[in-house]
Parts: sequence; C-alpha cells; structure tokens
Amino acid sequence: MGNEITIGEALSITVISMSIVFLTLFAISLVLSSFKTIFKKKVENESKKGGDKELALTHEEDEEEKVVVALAASIMAGEGILNPNLRIKSITRIK
Repeated sequence: MGNEITIGEALSITVISMSIVFLTLFAISLVLSSFKTIFKKKVENESKKGGDKELALTHEEDEEEKVVVALAASIMAGEGILNPNLRIKSITRIK
C-alpha cells in the first residue's frame, strides 16, 4: 500500500546514508589533522622563547632514568629475581 518501498529506493537510501557517514568521517579527519599542524606551530613558537633549557633538563633526566633502570635490571638479574614487569631486551653502554 503506502508503506512499501522498492529495492531500488532502498539501495539509493543506503548509498546516500553511507556517503553522508563517509563525508562526515572525512571532515572529522581533516579537523584532527589541522589540530596537529596548529599545535605543532604553537609548540615550536614556545620552544623558541625559552623552552631550550627544559629540553636539556629532560634529556639529562632521561639519561639518568636509563642508568637507574639498567642498574635495577642488573641487580635483579644477579640475584636471580624474576620480575614480570621488567624485561631486558639489550644492554648497551651509556656514555
């Protein structure tokens, strides 16, 4: 009667609906990628103003953390203690 639709109409509704969803997803991906470029420029501007000291401290702290982890791993390995949260992949000398 009045509530019946044909297969052609159903297919056209499906195609239109799917295209709306994909266009929306594409728009969201464009917005997210623009955030990356906007915030990257902002971070670069802040680092030029005086963030170099913070980067140097962070690098030194990273080296210190690596030494601490290496010492903890060597102590645990020497005592034969197994720690499921700690896995030694390789041992390298830190200069």
